[in-house]
Amino acid sequence: MPGSLQRAIVLFAFGLLVIAATPARTHAAPSRSGATKRQQPSVHPDESGDDDDDDDDDDDDDDDDDDDDADDDASKANGAASSSAQALREAELDFSSRFIWHGIPFSNGPVLQPNADVKYDGLMLAAFANLVLGDDPDSGRFTMMSATIGYTRDWKRFTVDAAFEGIIFPHWPQYSRTGELQVNISLLLGARLSAVVQQTVDVINHPGAYLGAAGLLYAPELRDDLDLELSTYAGFGSSGFNAAYFDVATTAWNDVTARAAVTWSPAGIFYVQPHLDFVRLMDTQLRRASVHPTDLVVGLAVGVSVDGRHVHRTRVSDRL
Repeated sequence: MPGSLQRAIVLFAFGLLVIAATPARTHAAPSRSGATKRQQPSVHPDESGDDDDDDDDDDDDDDDDDDDDADDDASKANGAASSSAQALREAELDFSSRFIWHGIPFSNGPVLQPNADVKYDGLMLAAFANLVLGDDPDSGRFTMMSATIGYTRDWKRFTVDAAFEGIIFPHWPQYSRTGELQVNISLLLGARLSAVVQQTVDVINHPGAYLGAAGLLYAPELRDDLDLELSTYAGFGSSGFNAAYFDVATTAWNDVTARAAVTWSPAGIFYVQPHLDFVRLMDTQLRRASVHPTDLVVGLAVGVSVDGRHVHRTRVSDRL
């Protein structure tokens, strides 16, 4: 087995181990800030050590009753959470002035991107396609399609995702089809601010080709039906990745990206999201090899989110 493929498998296994090691978090309803407020049991020390035995017995009985009540409340809460656990289904159409994937422009002009996902109890299934529009040699064609299966685990302020994404480029034989293993870790720094790190490794067409990204995501709620998303990331590519997609065998800090998006949910499950993305290749050799080394992408997404408030995907892999 090639060493690069071994490293890919080890990376994915590490992500699964982290997920397996973190305890599951049960909650009745998701918090819009991404954090769940949990109450801790109160501990009251004895205020007097001179109580007689009868008082101690009474206190013990009261404590037992309180414990029983707490157990009943916990059982009811867990039951409510279990009964309210539903699949979150989301479907979206995203119109953008250009298709950028992993910092690489994959169209000369506008595209339409249908995508859908289903999430249930940490498990996620997603599908994505890119339809080229406008004056482009590939106009009217689906130039990229993908399917993803993943799992998410929350632990304290951390969220860990491990996923596999199968990708097909139907009309580009130089890329053909491939698959990527992804491990994403986000840390909630404040009520609306998160630090995000992603590791992506190709395991099929370009085994061992690696792309990493790290950045910050700020997602405040402006109104009950209006959310803001601001994010910025820096991407790092291995020589194998850059040789495969830029024909430049160099290890480099590939790009920086910045994103601003506003999500308006005027009618419950329906939402509209205008967004603006800035992408700039940083390495000189990569800039020379790219037709669009700097891009400003404008887009508008519309969609529906069933069984939950709109939770538009903010994984780094969707942005880079």
